[in-house]
Amino acid sequence: MKSNMSKSCAAWFGACILVVAVFGAAWAAPKERQPGSGSQLGCGALVEALADSQHVKPGALRKEVERYFRYDGGMQFLPGSARYAWLGCGYLKLDVEYDPPTSKGWESKPGKDPTTPDDKVRKVSKLYVDYPIKD
Repeated sequence: MKSNMSKSCAAWFGACILVVAVFGAAWAAPKERQPGSGSQLGCGALVEALADSQHVKPGALRKEVERYFRYDGGMQFLPGSARYAWLGCGYLKLDVEYDPPTSKGWESKPGKDPTTPDDKVRKVSKLYVDYPIKD
């Protein structure tokens, strides 16, 4: 009788473990996301970044770009182009090309920054995601 009781207890215990494992795995499994079901906080920031990027278009001035985006770190060699990071999140980037500087004589002054706040935007990339670059 005792061995019969041990076997039934072991079977009951095993069944309980099996049920917990199955339901636990189903509960812990990643849920499939439906379109538009993202967190409002994350989507709100992206919507704001997209809206800010719409201010950066050909003909805008460098100083207008820098109201919404900061100059990103890392080596950037060409004065006619720049990589920017959104002020609200350093992971959201934008590449901007400017018209060549029109001020005379800047080429003859080595080490002088040829950029000015009044440089005009020539071309703008779409907003993209990338890791922040640190110097």
